Amino acid sequence: MRTYLLGAAVAAALAVGVPGSASAAPAPASEAAAQHLHGFAQLALGSPALSPDYQITLRMDANGHGSDAHGHATMQHVFYDHGAWIGTVRVEVSVDCLTETDAGAGTDAGATTVVTGTAARISYTTPPGVPPLQQPPRDWHPEAAFSFYRDGDGHLRVGWSGKPVSPTASPVATRCQAPHTGPDLYLAQGGFQLTGA
Repeated sequence: MRTYLLGAAVAAALAVGVPGSASAAPAPASEAAAQHLHGFAQLALGSPALSPDYQITLRMDANGHGSDAHGHATMQHVFYDHGAWIGTVRVEVSVDCLTETDAGAGTDAGATTVVTGTAARISYTTPPGVPPLQQPPRDWHPEAAFSFYRDGDGHLRVGWSGKPVSPTASPVATRCQAPHTGPDLYLAQGGFQLTGA
């Protein structure tokens, strides 16, 4: 059994994909053993320091290999204005793929663990007294993608391609494909562990 610790300390870095973009899938690794990726992290955009304006968290529990994978992931953004909560966006994802790939051309990263899934539920919440935001259609289940890897500097990173801007917009993620990597998300607390045969 091999174990990869993908994050466990404050300031271990993660990278996020640019919402609205997706890259071509690197070739899958030949290994086909069942895997389990799980963990929780609080992320910060652009630097290891947490932002006072928003809080981003990712919880992951994925099992299986390739398109036989299943599990659940939750990406949540909580927004603040001068310390007061002004809203939360939450995307709950039903996992449909867990695989490993090469990092791909144009990166100095090593192997990448990729998790994709359909957005089972997307919700927007506002404080009492604030008009609620329009909820997306119940039958809207866009694909979401996450990638976990160590960059050339040894920082642990995660890519993310989330939901499109609207149900009529083009998809931003593809099943079993790693998301495009762009601006950085850094792991602030917590981490992810991948185990497999």
